[in-house]
Amino acid sequence: MLEPAAAGTLKARAAAVLSDMARMSTRNQAQILSEGGIMPLVNLLNKEHPPKSKAAAAGALLALSQGSPDTQKAVADAGAIKLLVALLFKEGGATEVQTTIYKHLSSTNTQLFFE
Repeated sequence: MLEPAAAGTLKARAAAVLSDMARMSTRNQAQILSEGGIMPLVNLLNKEHPPKSKAAAAGALLALSQGSPDTQKAVADAGAIKLLVALLFKEGGATEVQTTIYKHLSSTNTQLFFE
């Protein structure tokens, strides 16, 4: 079994890869959605996950939602809005999450999450 820190890193990497894939094509977005990709990403936004996991999940949800009102509704229905707003207003952690999301969205290199 993985140590909790290792599991968190793997989850953050997986979310970052999903984000990159979603930004590459609408076909990838459709595949991620058809495989049930929204809920695991929303679950990463919960408080027990580290900021890098939350940032990666937020970036992936953004990439999946861009230009798709149906996906935006699905993300909202999954409870992501409340969790995303909480991230923005959380004392201390918001800056790291915001910075990491910005770095990720300005590059296709998922390695930025792990610097």
